[in-house]
Amino acid sequence: MPAALRIAALTLLTGLAAGCFTVGHLAFVTTRNGPSASGSDPRHVRGQSCVPLIVVFPAGPLPNLADAVEAALRAGEGRAMRNAVVRFELAYVPFVGGRGCYVVEGDVS
Repeated sequence: MPAALRIAALTLLTGLAAGCFTVGHLAFVTTRNGPSASGSDPRHVRGQSCVPLIVVFPAGPLPNLADAVEAALRAGEGRAMRNAVVRFELAYVPFVGGRGCYVVEGDVS
């Protein structure tokens, strides 16, 4: 097989094996009771909840959106997140394994 064809096949496989798509945009999100308006400057943070994939099967509990939000709130040391973007990211090598994650990014205050 010529080298150029091998490189093209590898590039195609890599493109098929990784993906990311936006699930939604949220103006305000929290997992805690009674969010308070904080006077502090918001911090842009990222939280995620992931599951490893073996062949095509999840090796553990499925990713949870609430866990991803809670991870972001802990990282930002806040009670609420504004302007949040929720994505699902998948990195997968066919018939070997990979990882699927809910990812939440936003401003925590």
